[in-house]
Formats: sequence, C-alpha cells, structure tokens
Amino acid sequence: MNCAEKVLIHIADGTAGSGKGTVGEYLESQGAQQLDTGRIFRTVTELWLRDSEGVDANFDRSDFEYIEVAARKFTTDNDALNSFVDLLSERIDPNPDNIRIGEEELKEVDIAEVLYSDSVNRVISFFAQKQLVRSFCTQVATRLVVEAANNGLKEVYIDGRSGRKEISDVLQKNQRLREMARLALTAFFQVDLTEAAHRTLSRDKGIDYRSLPDDHELVVAQTDSLQLRNQRDSDKGAHACPMDLGTDYLVAWRDNPDLINIDRVLGRLNRWDSQSRYVLFDTTNRSKSDTASEYDRWRLSVIDRLCHPARSTA
Repeated sequence: MNCAEKVLIHIADGTAGSGKGTVGEYLESQGAQQLDTGRIFRTVTELWLRDSEGVDANFDRSDFEYIEVAARKFTTDNDALNSFVDLLSERIDPNPDNIRIGEEELKEVDIAEVLYSDSVNRVISFFAQKQLVRSFCTQVATRLVVEAANNGLKEVYIDGRSGRKEISDVLQKNQRLREMARLALTAFFQVDLTEAAHRTLSRDKGIDYRSLPDDHELVVAQTDSLQLRNQRDSDKGAHACPMDLGTDYLVAWRDNPDLINIDRVLGRLNRWDSQSRYVLFDTTNRSKSDTASEYDRWRLSVIDRLCHPARSTA
C-alpha cells in the first residue's frame, strides 16, 4: 500500500533488544527493504578487530579490558580513525543481502556468530558514537534509498541506533532524495534493560535464555553490558538517558493514530519537516506480534494520510 508515488522512508532507532529488528523483519515480509544500520556499525567494528589482530601480537578478543582500551585509544586518534574510515567503502560492503568484510562474504548463518560476537558487542559503541563512522553509515543509507527508488520499491525501513535525527536531517537536505523519496514514520523503541538482556542473549547466543531467572549471572552480566553500551551511545555521562528522547513525541499504545496525530507525525504535509514528531514504542512486556501489529497500525495510518493529503483535520 503506497499511493504517495515516492519511496516511503521509515526510520527507527532505540536501545538494543527493543524490537527494531522485529519490525524490520515484519516489513520485509510485506515487501519493504530493510537497512539495519546496526549491522553496518558491527561490520566496521569487526573489520577493526581483524586489523588489530593482524598488527598486535598481544591482541586477544576474549580480553575485554584490553580490547576496550585499544578501541578507545584508536577511536580518539583522529589520524588513525580518518585513514580507517577513508577506506571503508573499499574494504567492506554492508549491503543487506551481501555483507562483505575484506575478501570474506558472510553467509546469513554466519552473521550472528561474527557480527554479534562478545568482542563486537563489547566495543561497538566506541565506533558507533564517532561522527566519521556515522557519516559513512548515513552514506550507505542514502545509497540504499536511491537503489530502492531505481528498483521500483515502495518502502524502506532504516533500523538504527541513535541515528534517527542524523539520517532524517541528511535525507531532508538531499535534493535528489527529496525528489524520489518521502519521510514517513519515524520511531524510537525502548525496553526494560533486564528484558532487553533476555532478548539479546537469545539473539546473540542462539539459545532461549528467557527461561533464566533475572538474577542469573548471564542475565546480570548482559544487563550491565547493555547499560554500558546505552551510556556510551548517549555520550552524556553515566547518568544520562540513552539517546535523548526530547519531549515532542507521541506514545504508541496510548495515543491513537488518528488524523490529528498523524499530521503531527508528518509535520506539514508534502514537505520534509524538522518539526514532525516521532512515535515512542515501549515494548516492555510486549510480544513480537504485538510490537509488529502496533507499528503497522501507525505505519498504515501514515500511508493512508499521504494518500489523502487534502483531508481536513477539523
């Protein structure tokens, strides 16, 4: 369903394990193209880990304290980081259907093991918070939208981690994209940390850790790790809320996607508007199907509004 005559871009970010990927999988089943920007950051991080193993005889992925110190040092060395980022487009291909690191092409069955390893999880935030890496990620997102438009796709879902504002700003300023694409639904996902720990353990380890009690050592360790990553992503100190939500947003499962609220989401119709609101999805105690259904309710309401821009809110 898309009568807007342009590629519709949905952008979602939020904390780990909050349901962004669940929604992306659902939208793919509906024919949309998904870009998981988290995978781009993970691919970049994995490349750095491999480089470090090749030049540092003492480098040990299982020594988390060592690799954290090394990652912090590397990402604060502007010359080293610049040289690294300059070659990223040649050394990796984070295309959703064909992830390549150096000469290796990752098969779908290998992605979880490689990109969601403990070592990548431990240091990914050092790279994800750097503007140079974020700009590379945005370039990939831009390329995807252009390819989607050229291939006749109707919708693109960009799933990221604190990239909502940056990606939407870039898309709004790119004249070529404005001619072929339309910013539709922007969303932020969040979830209780302990529940996120259960979800990400299941995702990353391939075992149903949800049966473990909350005070199990694996759950506690994962909760602490997620909290640390969220704090790094917020980049505002140990007591900051991960990724500033601001105050101007609507809340799924509380607010309704009626005409007035959808106009708030879209801002001024027919324009990319920085004053548009996003929708907050708190998926704590929500099933995958509940999350996908609620997102779809808002998505379809946005599309319906774009199909009927002259409809009055009075």
